[in-house]
Amino acid sequence: MFRVHLKPQAPIEYRTNYQDADETGLIKRLVDYLYDHGFMMINTCSGALSTAITEAEIDQLAETMEAGLREIASC
Repeated sequence: MFRVHLKPQAPIEYRTNYQDADETGLIKRLVDYLYDHGFMMINTCSGALSTAITEAEIDQLAETMEAGLREIASC
């Protein structure tokens, strides 16, 4: 399992994990971008990998995630 956090510092406890309205909006845009490109994520931008997933699929997720992050950063 994993979760994407759009914070300058990695959260270290539940209090620093809180998303303010701006972060929630960015995460929603990223989740929508990923969905539009074939990846379903939980609304907090959390996901899970399965043992059935291949390295090629992980690479595709990483490339799509990078493109999505660039997309939301450009706005």
